[in-house]
Formats: sequence, C-alpha cells, structure tokens
Amino acid sequence: MKCYIKICLISSLIMVFVLGAYSLLFKDEREAIKAVNAEIDDSEIEEIIAREKKSFTASVCDSVCPNAPYLVKVAFCSVILNRCKNTSFPNTPAEVIMLDPAFVTALDRDYSEEPSSLSLMAYDDALSGFSPCPEALYYSTTETDDFAIKTRQTLFQIGKYIFS
Repeated sequence: MKCYIKICLISSLIMVFVLGAYSLLFKDEREAIKAVNAEIDDSEIEEIIAREKKSFTASVCDSVCPNAPYLVKVAFCSVILNRCKNTSFPNTPAEVIMLDPAFVTALDRDYSEEPSSLSLMAYDDALSGFSPCPEALYYSTTETDDFAIKTRQTLFQIGKYIFS
C-alpha cells in the first residue's frame, strides 16, 4: 500500500513538472494568439463561425448526397441543423457527423475543396426553414440496414433517401 501511495505521489509530481514546462514553453504563443484575437470583436467571430458551419455542412451534403435532387440536399442540411438545435444530439455539425454512422461517407471527403453552390443554397434554404421535412432528425438510404430509421415514421422520401 505504501508503495502505491509513493507511485501516485511521484506520478503527480511528474505531471506538475510536465504541465509547468509546457506552460513556460508555449506562453509566448498563447500571448500572441490572445493579441490576434483581441482585434476581432464578437460579431466577427460569430460571422466566421456561421460561415464555417455553412461550408462544412454543405461539404458533408456533397459527400453524403452527391447526385441527389435539390430537395434531398435541403432535407439533409435540415437534419444536421435540427440535430444541432436538439439537446439529445451534439451542438455542432462536426460532432453530429462524427458520431453517426449514417454519415460515414462524409469522413472520406477532402474538405479543402469548396462545397458546391447547390449544397450552399440547400443549406441556406434549410436554415430559413424551407425544408420538405423541417422536423426531421434522422437520415438514411434504402441501401443501408439502419434499424433506428426503420423503426421511426418516415417524414420524407425521394428515391433511396429517407428522412424521419
């Protein structure tokens, strides 16, 4: 027991040393980051976040629904936005995408490419509430064997794309 306590004490001291050294090494970088961000006001930060959220969601839409009709793209963006608003899901598009296997094809996308103008318009329409299924929280295709989507009421379907 005494040996265990000594090991815990030693490991705690090592952690304090490592964190202290880390703080000293990166202190100047943190100060520079604070200085750069001080020039940006809150409204500009919100605008940047909104623009990145739109670009990311539209890129995911291009990846998951590449040749889908426009209404499917709007419904898909609506699902992402609805999940971000719902307390049962994460509140960012990136977390929503990463945590659901229905969006697995989005992981293969090269996000350095610009999203299509069609997907960007679909995002805007979904954000404005012009979606064929404004309350949908789930997306799937007829090609996947998703039990969760099959147990829910279908709100909208075009071809192989199902929203509930």
